Amino acid sequence: MKGPQLDYADLSWSDNGAPISNAYGDIYFSKESGPEETDHVFLTGNRLRERFSKAPPGSLFTIAETGFGSGLNFLMAWALWQECGPADGHLHFTSVEFCPLALEDLTRCHQAWPQLAEFARQLQAQYPAPMRGVHRCRFIDQGVTLTLYLGDVVDWLTDCRFKADAWFLDGFSPKQNPEMWSESLFPLIASHAAQGCTVATFSAAGFIRRGLKEHGFNVSKAPGFGYKRDMTVGVFQTEEPSQPSALPRKEAVVVGSGLSGANVAYALATRGWKVTVLEAADQIAPDASGNPQGALYIKPGVEWSINTRIHANAFLYAKRFYSQIANLPAPIWNPCGVLQLAHNDKEAVRQQKFFRHNHYPEEVIHPLTQQEASELAGVSLPASAMHLPGGGWLIPPQLCAHLLQHPNIEVRLNSPVSALERTSEGDWRIHIDSGESAQKLECATVILATANNQAMLPTAASSLPLKPIRGQVTTLQVEPAALPQLNTVLCGEGYLMPPIENRLVTGATFKPNCADALVTEADNNANLEQLFQLTPALRDELTERPPTLQGRASVRSALPDYLPAIGPLIPEQGEKGLLIVTAMGSKGLALAPLAGELIADRLEGTPASIEDSLIQRVLPTRFGQE
Repeated sequence: MKGPQLDYADLSWSDNGAPISNAYGDIYFSKESGPEETDHVFLTGNRLRERFSKAPPGSLFTIAETGFGSGLNFLMAWALWQECGPADGHLHFTSVEFCPLALEDLTRCHQAWPQLAEFARQLQAQYPAPMRGVHRCRFIDQGVTLTLYLGDVVDWLTDCRFKADAWFLDGFSPKQNPEMWSESLFPLIASHAAQGCTVATFSAAGFIRRGLKEHGFNVSKAPGFGYKRDMTVGVFQTEEPSQPSALPRKEAVVVGSGLSGANVAYALATRGWKVTVLEAADQIAPDASGNPQGALYIKPGVEWSINTRIHANAFLYAKRFYSQIANLPAPIWNPCGVLQLAHNDKEAVRQQKFFRHNHYPEEVIHPLTQQEASELAGVSLPASAMHLPGGGWLIPPQLCAHLLQHPNIEVRLNSPVSALERTSEGDWRIHIDSGESAQKLECATVILATANNQAMLPTAASSLPLKPIRGQVTTLQVEPAALPQLNTVLCGEGYLMPPIENRLVTGATFKPNCADALVTEADNNANLEQLFQLTPALRDELTERPPTLQGRASVRSALPDYLPAIGPLIPEQGEKGLLIVTAMGSKGLALAPLAGELIADRLEGTPASIEDSLIQRVLPTRFGQE
């Protein structure tokens, strides 16, 4: 596979403004009756109005679709859910598309449906770049999630676990797109169908009915739409569609209030969970997540490897999360972009090789010459660079505090956890050593989200070969005359942030196997030297007007494969029980939002935000299994 980028759909437009696929010679929808056709074939064909209306509060409904196209079916299902879905319920819509529409084409399609304009605007704001893999879009205020897989339908259904309550089969017609309707599709659809799952498709082709029937669907013909006489509908393993039931009481305890803990708590709270966050310190995000400024970026590998795929997926979701989902007030998040400088010969060769070997969308990553990078940054730079337009900087402690303000979250400070034990009912009893008096808290689901958990749970955590990594950042209080007009984050051996007021934040030192969090003058000086390597033009200014330096040291954790640990610590407990989110290293801002989604997906049984093969590579049990 040569890089992750997929080709956009090649379209032409009919005289009445309807989009036509030049590759398949088929229409995406009728401009005059597209919403009506979707309502007839997919909403009515799956009896969704009735099922949504009867669903109890807090219930979950999952729709799966082949062929996302213009997103019309998704928008119509969303509108129906808002109209008659249950209070505090959750609609999860998952779909696949091999040739995604460009955003401008998607927007042009949406103009044909003014009644869906508000839903379409929100979809356009989160619409992903054409990167192969899973893309998560959350519409929290609407109780709706879209999990869109860009790539081959068989790859998707083979590498993603979920059970659908309804299937929309909406590829181009079997004659024009036989690959979408191959015989291998039907067992995969059945394997992703819950009992009572319905299916509907515009096609009445005999091989489709036979394929569905052979794999457990009770199928029949139904009146088609418009000129089509018949369509196909069915129910899996029973005669009547299933009705969603209310989910059991959803409560969890999260230990830790840094980036990992705050994101896990927020992901669960926004799905209706009641979350208690226990923090040992007297403030939120006291450790590495308390740094005054942090960068959202990744350094993708030359090869499209497991590590790069995980980090790229996390980065793209984090950018979407910070910009569109989390409702962050200024100035917590600044999407100013990131420049990864070719700061020495080795890195220059690596970047050249990267762009020879990979094809990424321009909006994700692209090369810049030294002059282009300098013009973009607003300061003179010594080298060419990779540009990540979706990156930027955040203020981590304010981010954590904002996420933890959700009304479903209770934060308890000064609550260090000293031990965990199982109750006779199978829940967890959490011992809290709060100084003068000890407390106990019981909960079925506990998520450990601190950098170091061995002392708390030596038996279960002992299989995790975590190593501490000391890092120190330096804040420079700079005279206004010497302050650079830096427009982007700069990364090389270290990083330099655009200024906030008269302060520059730079860093960070990297000392593996060191758990000492004392600030040192030597590390401040090392950070200053790294700053001068990123932009030598600052050396004279800051030498002439020496800044005041203030350091902040903290200890992160990492694993040997430099991937995080996300998931259950004790597999035999099933989906609930004791879970862990740790080992983010220096990429917590990129990884933590995705980690929160993965934990929530696992606990709720919804389609996951990355492929199953990638999930296996971040499970904490991977080391005990080797």
